[in-house]
Amino acid sequence: MSKSNRFTLFVLAGLCVFVLNACSSNVAPTAPPPLAPGTERSPQRSPVAPAQGSPVAPAPIPTSAAIPTITPSSNTNAPSTNICPFTGLPLNGVNLAQRRPLLVKLGNSPPERPQAGLSNADIVVEHLTEGAITRFAALFYCADASEIGPIRSARLIDLELVPMFGAIFAHVGGSEPVRQMIAASEIANADFDDYGRAPIFREIAERKRPFNRYTSTPEMYALAAKQNLITGAAVPSLNFNATVPAGGRAATNITVPYRKNLSDAVWAYDSASKLYQRSTGTTPHLDANTQRQVTAANVLVLYAPHETTNIVEDSLGSRSIQITLTGSGQATLVRDGQAFDVTWTRSDPHAFFQLADASGNAPAFQPGNIWIEVVPTEMQVVVQ
Repeated sequence: MSKSNRFTLFVLAGLCVFVLNACSSNVAPTAPPPLAPGTERSPQRSPVAPAQGSPVAPAPIPTSAAIPTITPSSNTNAPSTNICPFTGLPLNGVNLAQRRPLLVKLGNSPPERPQAGLSNADIVVEHLTEGAITRFAALFYCADASEIGPIRSARLIDLELVPMFGAIFAHVGGSEPVRQMIAASEIANADFDDYGRAPIFREIAERKRPFNRYTSTPEMYALAAKQNLITGAAVPSLNFNATVPAGGRAATNITVPYRKNLSDAVWAYDSASKLYQRSTGTTPHLDANTQRQVTAANVLVLYAPHETTNIVEDSLGSRSIQITLTGSGQATLVRDGQAFDVTWTRSDPHAFFQLADASGNAPAFQPGNIWIEVVPTEMQVVVQ
């Protein structure tokens, strides 16, 4: 194809993306809601905003070279022990040979709370989207959830998370460039996309569009079995040990300042249950299925590069964020009221993060669920 033809196609694709985002009624603005009278909005600490007086051009849309692939595997997903590889807890009769990890995209803007199913997830990854609102990638494998939602659209980070867990990916569409990248990768072989009319999504009357799409693990596993997707992906196994490692420091409160009054994640340690209780700011974060506060046995704060791209995510012109989860960086593992400063490395797109302390030892997770808070490298997370 000639350079002139490629340029023409690029322009036409850009116009299509603009029209789709400007006209779609299924895209929620990412600007924060107005504040109550008499209050002031705190300055945004977005990792993607350029410094005043020194504008920075957005990063280009990632090329196909940045799209990870899922290597086919003969793995039957059958564990070598009766222990969940993502929580270190007993399986209690769950047959992993008959299922595969499910990565489900959930929204976290104020109208989407409380979400359903977060307490049933083995692992939840929280990350920034445009407008400093966060979104969740919830991983279900060793436990079931009768209701999961609201399910939202894909983001660039999912191109790294799906191969990491060998998962089936459930989401409601995405910006056209992101959907094209998914379609061009092997993630497409296990992609449950509502825009692709995957028959696992339901609309509930209690919520308005685009916050009303829900599903469940039984519905997803039924479709996965029908499409022969249960086997064929390698599933990682994480390191767990109930014994508290040495060398920690006190960590009974963690504040992740994604955006004040909107999406700050706050974790408070409860010594009786040995779990961290989650709040959004000062408001306890509940699971709609149980009406109980969301908890975690482990909180992993993972610092990673964030960069704005040219991908338009909504009708306001908000740009997508590229979050790089390969390479290396700093992290803090919090468990049992203790914090452990570690480094993470990841070169294989199909592998979980390798964690190491200052001595090169790999710290173990407390048996139980894990929340991973992915934050920009410059963000000041408070652990005390």
